[in-house]
Amino acid sequence: MARFQVFIPTEDTAQLNAEWLLISVGLSDLVAGAAPERSLGPEEQQGVVISWPDIGDSITGYKPDKQVWLPAAQSGELESKRYWVGIWNEKPPTSNDLQRHKPHPGRAVGLGDGHEWLVPMASELPADLILDQTGSWGFEVQPQFHDVYSQASKWHEMITNSDGNATAEYDDIVKFIVPMLGLNYFLTPEIVSELRILNKETSVKCLHAICGV
Repeated sequence: MARFQVFIPTEDTAQLNAEWLLISVGLSDLVAGAAPERSLGPEEQQGVVISWPDIGDSITGYKPDKQVWLPAAQSGELESKRYWVGIWNEKPPTSNDLQRHKPHPGRAVGLGDGHEWLVPMASELPADLILDQTGSWGFEVQPQFHDVYSQASKWHEMITNSDGNATAEYDDIVKFIVPMLGLNYFLTPEIVSELRILNKETSVKCLHAICGV
């Protein structure tokens, strides 16, 4: 029971399509293996609790006396409290609990919880051989990774070409790191915050690992 669960408030508890519910609240990367069940949740709301029984969640359900429930933070146009993340009090998840079955290659980095996390390297993301207009073949990162790869390229350029005076907001760094960690781990921003895995030192280590510097 060392992973986590997600509660999504909804009056339409007849709607038990976990994929649709997760996508609707911005958690499309957690769809694989998700199993929904009708339940009360935080603030006495009706809704659906989603767990992942096939990958380790042997004990599931809303049990507020044994869990802490974290409200979703606002993200762009998505409202706060659109979902809640439940973590077991006695056994918060570790990197081993959260790792996906087939993580992308990367660099092992010790983070703030005392555990090592496999931080994916942008240069190691899956790529295909594509024919260009000159008749030459070259590797191009697969479409689903275009956005993060493009961001990684910009961060890499800033790190390697700066004269030591370049600065970046930690908010921007973390908002780039968290989705990258999500390629290798079942995560939400709220879990990252609750586990306190990122700080000044570890966020820079993650950024360098992603960019391969």
